[in-house]
Amino acid sequence: MAKDGHGLWVMPAHEYFHLSDSDLGAIIAFVKQVPPVDREASAHTIGFLGRVLLATGQITIKDLVPAASMNHDQPRPEAPPVGATLAYGAYLAPSCSGCHNANYSGGPGLAMNRAHLSPPT
Repeated sequence: MAKDGHGLWVMPAHEYFHLSDSDLGAIIAFVKQVPPVDREASAHTIGFLGRVLLATGQITIKDLVPAASMNHDQPRPEAPPVGATLAYGAYLAPSCSGCHNANYSGGPGLAMNRAHLSPPT
C-alpha cells in the first residue's frame, strides 16, 4: 500500500500477506536501510501489451493491483520456528511462487518467471 492507502500497481502484496508481523517488519526494516536510488520514478501506465492482455481477459485490474482484492481484516499468522523443516518451508515458499510459478519450475511469460527453483528430478 502507498502512504496514502491506495494499492500499488503490480506490487505482490498477496505474496507477503501470509507472513507474520515480525517477518514482514524485518523485510520492511531491510528495505528502509537500502540506500535510495538517485532518479525520478517513471509514471505508471498500462502499455500496449498490458492493454491487449486486459482486453483479451488474460489479466484483470485485480492482477495489476493485488492489494485491492485482499481481505485486510484477516488475522495475521504466527511464524513457525525457524529451521530446516517442512513447516518453515511451507511458510516461506508462497512468497516465491509469484515469480517462479506454483511448482517453482519457472515457466513462459515474463523474464522474471524463468528462474528454475524446483529440485532436480
